Amino acid sequence: MEVSTLELPIHKHPLYPSTRFLHARCEGCRVRGHIYGGYRCNDSGCYNNANPGGWFHKECGESPSEINHPSHPEHPLTFNAKTFPENAEKTCILCGEESEHVLYHSSKCNFSICIDSKRNPPPLTVEHTKTHRHNLLARRVSFTCNVCGMQGDRSPYSCIQCSFLVHRDCIDLPRVININHHDHRISLTDHNGHRGNLKCGVCHQSVNQYCGGYTCSTCPDFVVHSSCPTKHRVWDGVELQGIPEEEEVIHPFKVVGDNLIKHFSHENHILRLESDGTSTRDEKTRCEACVSPVYSDPIYSCEQCDFILHETCANLPMKKRLPFRNIQFKLYAPEMDSYEAFECYACKSMFSGFRYKAYRISIDVRCRMFSELESYDFHDHPAVYYNDKKASPRCRACHQRGGMSQHMLSCDDCDFALDFRCFNLPRVVKHKDDEPPLSLCYGEDPNGKYWCDICEGETNPKDWFYTCSHSGVTLHVHCVLGDSSFLMPRRMIKYRRYCKFEVVPNNHCSRPFCACCQSRCIGPFFLKISNPEIIYICSEGCLKEKIIIPFIEVRSTI
Repeated sequence: MEVSTLELPIHKHPLYPSTRFLHARCEGCRVRGHIYGGYRCNDSGCYNNANPGGWFHKECGESPSEINHPSHPEHPLTFNAKTFPENAEKTCILCGEESEHVLYHSSKCNFSICIDSKRNPPPLTVEHTKTHRHNLLARRVSFTCNVCGMQGDRSPYSCIQCSFLVHRDCIDLPRVININHHDHRISLTDHNGHRGNLKCGVCHQSVNQYCGGYTCSTCPDFVVHSSCPTKHRVWDGVELQGIPEEEEVIHPFKVVGDNLIKHFSHENHILRLESDGTSTRDEKTRCEACVSPVYSDPIYSCEQCDFILHETCANLPMKKRLPFRNIQFKLYAPEMDSYEAFECYACKSMFSGFRYKAYRISIDVRCRMFSELESYDFHDHPAVYYNDKKASPRCRACHQRGGMSQHMLSCDDCDFALDFRCFNLPRVVKHKDDEPPLSLCYGEDPNGKYWCDICEGETNPKDWFYTCSHSGVTLHVHCVLGDSSFLMPRRMIKYRRYCKFEVVPNNHCSRPFCACCQSRCIGPFFLKISNPEIIYICSEGCLKEKIIIPFIEVRSTI
């Protein structure tokens, strides 16, 4: 039976009625959702395997050619889909969505609205006393929103008595919230006070001190545009107005005497503070939390075992908000009788120290130490968190697109970007006990060729590398650190539940051959696995190729 087609104003091709129920994007209102009993275009330019479009809601497909709309009572609005005036307004005045073809338009005053706004028009007046004490009327004008301080060119709501102008989206903003860029609650205020050079704590753009925003009662210099928490997905979605704030702060340790504490990660023994820096410690003496060498830093140490924490790591907060997710993270320490490593969500490094965890996401404690408000020794401007897989910048240290992890720190003032693995590189490293320490060099203009003294390969001087001020040697970062430098040495460690290995210091005299790449292990540590025969692995990549991927493939066939 032949299905009749319809010539409808919404589309340039004939449309077929459809009884299918599917999830698709309507070409009329541009909303993705369930479509049932709508219309479909069979033209190959609209519907094919590469572009399965051409679907319309029934009500969108049957949109009338002319309407009278309450948002614009002066003139009727004509439907424009097939032909649209070249200089006509292509942005919906009411919602701000841009369209090249599907709009209702008045050619007399260049007024345009989209199908969705035609179907769900905003109210002409709004009463919302928390935002403003008078009724607000919708009007069309370019303006600066009194709530968020941002420019607008659509239809704000205005108060004629007060000259108050506000975006529709800014009327129902939550009053008290938590965001992942700050540890305290922030509250909506109608003006930010007389403070100059304010920067938003989320987007880092200027904040108008005469307009509203979110401020922190604890941190007077912290302010956020009122629209940023909902736009940038940093708010957890919970309105906290009227909900008492948790007064009890969970501390990571209890003081049990002068310079003596009992830490949550080592409750069976007491830790003593050593702050004089007189103790001599080698590269292998490491903090249980950050897995970094302690050298002469102030530490808490256990007199009954070799448990050590940096003083700063012992004070890590038990709860922390981080920009990676809009939820609160909690601090976890590995169990002393069952050490387990994990892959950090931010830097993608194997790590066996303390972690901040929320749901299935684990962040190693090094990655939580960055601040978006500080400048660092490698760059003059503050670096902010950035995560966009579609447009990842190139890491300044390793020059990889998107870095090694896709999670980046980028600069709003220039094109500088850095991935978290490179951000965490130690600034000073002891490579051999009997030699001077190595310093991290942030790249330089080449003066001839540079060679790595470990692998004897060429070093790109524009990449970050390690060098010695005494001997002038240059060394690849990976050759100095390898992939196992943040796994606790001399420990049996579980990784991904089905892999267990020992982290063995490499003395560089009898470097074993890697069972995967058949090259000698050149990093400071290698992994020893009994499987059941003893094999050695030089890197994380070889560990995945030799052990993890084959295990996953075998398990998938069971």
